[in-house]
Amino acid sequence: MSKISKIVYGILILLLVFKPHFSAHLSFLPKPYEDSIVTVVILGILYLIYFLNKREIEKREIEKINLACKIIDLDAKLSDSFTYIGQVNLKLPLLKNLTTDLLIKNKSTIKEKKEVFNNLLSTAVSSIAQVDWGMLRFIETDTGRTLKEYDFTVKDYILLKTQISNKDLVEATKDWDKKLKKIKNINFVTSSDSNFNIRCYLIFPEVKIEENNLEILQVIVDQSQLFYRYLY
Repeated sequence: MSKISKIVYGILILLLVFKPHFSAHLSFLPKPYEDSIVTVVILGILYLIYFLNKREIEKREIEKINLACKIIDLDAKLSDSFTYIGQVNLKLPLLKNLTTDLLIKNKSTIKEKKEVFNNLLSTAVSSIAQVDWGMLRFIETDTGRTLKEYDFTVKDYILLKTQISNKDLVEATKDWDKKLKKIKNINFVTSSDSNFNIRCYLIFPEVKIEENNLEILQVIVDQSQLFYRYLY
């Protein structure tokens, strides 16, 4: 019960106690009218108490609903966080394979160097983006010339010529940001080191990529650029 309701109840009790005194001052009215007036006053006060209590109950119900919604929202965010952590933990071994494991052996021949980028690309295409094909293209940004390009396709998939020019890629990534880029029906992720005049582009078909997977693709692209500088 609210503080206001308690005050009104107190006033009502006082009215009932002092009703005879009020009746004495209303002696000029017939007895039935006197009782009717007092009854109307008491009923009015009772209705006021009912109205105030009802409004207080509705207010508390709304607060409960809002609190329940906040709890559900927090629970959903917590669940998403645990899901994200779980997905990242599952993919940590992949990231390990993309770094130190690839450089354990000496990569001096053309075949061995190609193997490094094929491993990076196959992981990005098959395990992360989960698409049929993809390519790593290294472009000299000053001239727009392709220095190296590696492609990967899943089993039995035939990769046709991909119509995406170096000029379009370079123009779209003048100002680097951590976002998935798109030209027509082609997605691509570029290396974050914009100071180096050779940039790596991971190109693959248009598909929805979750935020945590995009971060892993970004790591793969940045690693590819580092390996390119190391091996060439």
